[in-house]
Amino acid sequence: MLQWIHIQNYVLIQELEIDFQQGLTILTGETGAGKSILLGALSLLTGVRAESDSLLSPDKKCLVEASFEIPDGFLKPLLESLDIEYENPIILRREILPSGKSRAFINDTPVNLIQLKSAGSQLIDIHSQHQTLLLADADFRLMILDEQAQHLVSVQELRTKFGELQQLKQEFQAIQAENRRLQAEQEFMQFQYDTLAKLPFRKAEDQDTLEQERDELLHAGDIQNAYQESIQLLENESFSVIGNLAKAMHQLQQISPFAPLAAELKERLDSSRIELSDIQREMEKKASQIEINPHRLAELEGNLDQLYQQLHKHRVSHLSDLLEIKQSLEIQLSSIQLADEREHSLKDEIAVKQLALNQMAEELSQSRQQIIPAIETEVTDRLIMLGIKQARFQIRLQGLPTVGPTGQDEAHFLFTATPLHEPQEVSKVASGGELSRIMLSLKALLSHRGYKPCLVFDEIDTGVSGEIAHRTGKIIHEISARSQVISITHLPQVAALGDYHYRVFKSEDGKSTHIIRLNDEERREEIARLLSGEDLNDSAREHAGNLLKK
Repeated sequence: MLQWIHIQNYVLIQELEIDFQQGLTILTGETGAGKSILLGALSLLTGVRAESDSLLSPDKKCLVEASFEIPDGFLKPLLESLDIEYENPIILRREILPSGKSRAFINDTPVNLIQLKSAGSQLIDIHSQHQTLLLADADFRLMILDEQAQHLVSVQELRTKFGELQQLKQEFQAIQAENRRLQAEQEFMQFQYDTLAKLPFRKAEDQDTLEQERDELLHAGDIQNAYQESIQLLENESFSVIGNLAKAMHQLQQISPFAPLAAELKERLDSSRIELSDIQREMEKKASQIEINPHRLAELEGNLDQLYQQLHKHRVSHLSDLLEIKQSLEIQLSSIQLADEREHSLKDEIAVKQLALNQMAEELSQSRQQIIPAIETEVTDRLIMLGIKQARFQIRLQGLPTVGPTGQDEAHFLFTATPLHEPQEVSKVASGGELSRIMLSLKALLSHRGYKPCLVFDEIDTGVSGEIAHRTGKIIHEISARSQVISITHLPQVAALGDYHYRVFKSEDGKSTHIIRLNDEERREEIARLLSGEDLNDSAREHAGNLLKK
């Protein structure tokens, strides 16, 4: 229930605060007095875009704030999802700054307009003269059926599952497209990998090791000759370096008692002799190991030629680069295999979820079909009561080729006001007045189920008078027994049925709008004005009194 609304600097309102009660609240006033300003202020709390000329004083901000008392737990999941503390009542606030920027708050917590709309649209249901356009909205028509069949939760579940399925399908399409691209390259990638895998190299160091072995085999004779000649130079029959070192050490040993430096020099020569002897033995060992092996040389050169071909082909300089390329190819080939498996897995998962979604949609279709006769009867009866004596209202449920977020159905509302014609699409054959009465009948239907804290009717009774106006008022009053209703009206028959009555008027200079609550006597005068215009008379007052007594 809307408890109060506070408005500052909005259109023609400098500052205004109105308290509301449960039941039917009537707003009346002369044309142009500003009755719809309140409607516009409430619309701001449902996330409607603010117009640039909304500010009365362009150098001050506009403020619209309202408090709503709600049943325990209502909107709690929504507020928790927005990380807003749940409080009852809930306070919505909208601010329009002189710069044109807008700010929104729920319980003093900043929110964006989409979040404000998600809350405000569940707290206020505004029916203006333009809302009959909803009859052309396929989602609205289905919502009527779903709310009456009491499976809005099932529809939301279907919508969630449909969204999940769409995400899976998008993932499947992306993987499938990538797989097709990779599979086109897979044969060449596999060939490259197999070629690299056949190379007799496993470690990056293998290239340097084999190149060294090849060089040794290629120059084996020269190496062997160099070692042997070096050995001969160190020690042979005609001249021996090591032997001569031994002789020099003996000479130094002889003079060491009276030449201290000789002993030190002798030790140094001994170290050199030992090192040269070790070198000699190492060269003799290496010389004995040198093998002239043309077969092994050919094998090495063949392997290295393969390596050099691949280095040139891949435009790299070393075996380590090739091994990285090979590893990359291995990863890509493996990912192709995994992606292919994921594609098949997704395909199976999509088939299972699609089957479940189709089953849910079929059950919804059956439920919708079952509720249609009751809706047709109730709406037709109300239309007859509202003066369309030969009205026929029908709903045709048409199957869609595929399941969508609301199922596999499209609901069409059909109408005729005469037995001479078969019912056709409401939007094509109904007049403005008939559309308003159809919409009012649907609102009355919806009021039986669901929870709408505040329904606002903006001259929904336009185009009717006399007894039909009274019946219109009774339907609005009937709705107010289940939901709080605020009705802007020009009809005295409707105004007389209100539980509370407010009058909207402009200041004498016409620069500001004011709203006051009427007492019983003021209310009789206002209804008399609605009956007779500005020319008030006793007959109009008596008629107004009779309407109020009814």
